[in-house]
Amino acid sequence: MALEFPSELNPAGLNGRYLAFARMDAGPVDTDAEGKDKMVHYYAKYLIGCRNKETAEGKRPDAFFKDAEKMPLEIGPLDTPGTGEKESFLKAGFQEARKKYRMKVLYNEKPLAHADVSIVTQSGWEKRVKTDAEGTFSITPIENHTKAERCLYTVCYKDPSTGEHHCSNLSVMITAPPPLWISKAGGFDFWATLGSGLFIVYVTWTIYRKARRDHKTMLEFERYRIGRG
Repeated sequence: MALEFPSELNPAGLNGRYLAFARMDAGPVDTDAEGKDKMVHYYAKYLIGCRNKETAEGKRPDAFFKDAEKMPLEIGPLDTPGTGEKESFLKAGFQEARKKYRMKVLYNEKPLAHADVSIVTQSGWEKRVKTDAEGTFSITPIENHTKAERCLYTVCYKDPSTGEHHCSNLSVMITAPPPLWISKAGGFDFWATLGSGLFIVYVTWTIYRKARRDHKTMLEFERYRIGRG
């Protein structure tokens, strides 16, 4: 499936972050091998950044649909770039390796506590976590040293009141953090600037002292010459 942004769903072509999702109802399946079929639903979500210089900024950036009828179970980032930051739409759908992110799981628009979440990347890195009482968890993605790679967050939940199974995922791209030399270069620039400033102050003070010393010498010379005359 290919999506074009902006589309007829957003004729104004507003800038910012878009949420795209797909839903598939698998129908009745005997998931527990109990001889009894239960309804199974799958949801997939992705964050997309859109920017056009000729159009306005969207006013409602969010990382969650919060629509229980269409997507009862969803997972998303709490501190993703793109909320209130004009240029960070470029990072929508991206996470930086070795940086901690807070994530949240919602069911029927409410936090889902103690839910099991699986994280897996293309290179095979895996991690399993459980949400806290507020439906949140923290994760620090591991980088692939050769290239950026896709990462999939997945959460499954069986509703005890209906017996239905829900499985939702969020796809993001994991990128490597800035090279170490960039941070070192930033430190070097700071100290180089500071050193240059101190050097300029030193040179200025030296010139000033020399000028005062020369002026004092001339005054003494003139006083001596007048005295002899």
